[in-house]
Amino acid sequence: IFFRLCTVAMYRPKTKELDWDTIMDVDVDGVLEGRARLSKELVLHACEAKVDTDHPQAGDAFSLLQLWRVMQVLLETTLFEDGLNAKKAQAFEQQAKAAVDQSGAQIKALTEELEKLRHENAILKGEKVGILPVESSPEPAASGPMLSEEEGKALQEKVRKMQEQYTTMMKQKTSIAQELQQLKDASAQDKSQDQIKDLAAEVQALKLTVQQKTQDLEAANKAVDGKLTESTQFRNLKTMLGQKNELVKELRDRLKKYEEEPPGADE
Repeated sequence: IFFRLCTVAMYRPKTKELDWDTIMDVDVDGVLEGRARLSKELVLHACEAKVDTDHPQAGDAFSLLQLWRVMQVLLETTLFEDGLNAKKAQAFEQQAKAAVDQSGAQIKALTEELEKLRHENAILKGEKVGILPVESSPEPAASGPMLSEEEGKALQEKVRKMQEQYTTMMKQKTSIAQELQQLKDASAQDKSQDQIKDLAAEVQALKLTVQQKTQDLEAANKAVDGKLTESTQFRNLKTMLGQKNELVKELRDRLKKYEEEPPGADE
């Protein structure tokens, strides 16, 4: 929407300088309810506004917060007006279709009546140039009001204009539908990008959580190992193993000594 409004603003020069109070005083609810109208100068001013990240200054400088307020007003009012235009186009389309359907039968009747009048005029012209009249008794003329050829042409012209208006409204409706579809596509794209950013942030948070849990687990294992080494049971078990090792060593020495002495050496 902002790109479309800025494109329009390129071909329509700004006619009035607007200050920040004018922008903040825009009655958004009034515009949406039809009690107020959005100033065209405000739209052009927003499209040409410069951005100042701190505070508004002289001229056309606006802060980001102020520009966001302007864009919020433009977005809400434009979407609402597009919806109203779509409803008006649909209502006019239905009226035009009903008028065309109703006028179809009238056009057919008028065409038949015009053909009948042309035929009667041809007969009358033939009588004037010497054609003998038919001896049979003429049929009585049809009763009721008859439309002249000029009236028939006027009615046909009216129907033609209605058809042109209907065609114009259909083109406007198609244009509005395309703009609405572009808005939907842009909104869906922004939503997808936001979802991707949210997922990336969530994945990063999970990575940090896993890393922290891994560090906590390593610290817990080290703490358990330290407590086990310092426990009385571990020291007693270590002492018993040392004694067993000494006993095994002593037995091996004795066995080796017995193997080296010949039999009967003690005698």
